[in-house]
Amino acid sequence: MNINKIFLTVSLNTIILIVLGAISNVSYAVSLSTYKIHLDQKKRNYDFIIYNQGDYRQRCELSLRPFTLDKTGLSRLLPNGEVPENSADELLRFSPQTFEADIGKPQNVKFKLRIKRGIESHEYRSYLSIKCQDIKSYVKKSTQTAMKVEPLIVQNIPIVARVGRAKYELTFSELAINNNSMSVNFNKTGIYSTYGKLTLINRDSQDVVGKIDLIQMPIEAKSNVITMNFTGDGSDPLQLIYQESENYLQSKTLKININ
Repeated sequence: MNINKIFLTVSLNTIILIVLGAISNVSYAVSLSTYKIHLDQKKRNYDFIIYNQGDYRQRCELSLRPFTLDKTGLSRLLPNGEVPENSADELLRFSPQTFEADIGKPQNVKFKLRIKRGIESHEYRSYLSIKCQDIKSYVKKSTQTAMKVEPLIVQNIPIVARVGRAKYELTFSELAINNNSMSVNFNKTGIYSTYGKLTLINRDSQDVVGKIDLIQMPIEAKSNVITMNFTGDGSDPLQLIYQESENYLQSKTLKININ
């Protein structure tokens, strides 16, 4: 089949702290330039920047890890060696995979999307696992320099690679308003996840009376009940708008008038 477009998004989902030894306070010495990376057939390359904002040089190692999601979007890392059918590993190339980040300096990690002919239109997933440690140098009495490795910080970032342009639909149902509270079923069909924002506006004034900045529904979820508090009168002419992230190649907008 011909692959029209591929979409890759990386969004920060979870941070796992692994402590080696007894410590009381740990701060994240490494920051990331973005928590979402988007690639498609026209934009196959992306520079992801890791910045060392700590007091010591950082030794970092990057790798891909498989994970799964439940219907609520809760992620779970899979054991090493267990690779799901929708793993994105074969679609991704990045370098360097290991490096030492100097204090106060950025480190570029170059991502490249590898398009394979004949791959099935689907949504593929992996974690980008970023492991960094402080490296402290100290001089022994013998004047020999040794390396002391401090606690390991692991940041696991979900990677979602959207291949092709499969059909999927978004709908609202069972909308109800009680005073200044609204509830609605948000439904999805198809093999893609969806991420976006929900806005409630007054149709007369065009004022925003309520909003939720992040709505997310993984492939596994088919329907979510969403509740929102808003200002104004529930009898006002309102419009509920779901705007999918513009980074999606098939970005959808869903609207429904109320009253």
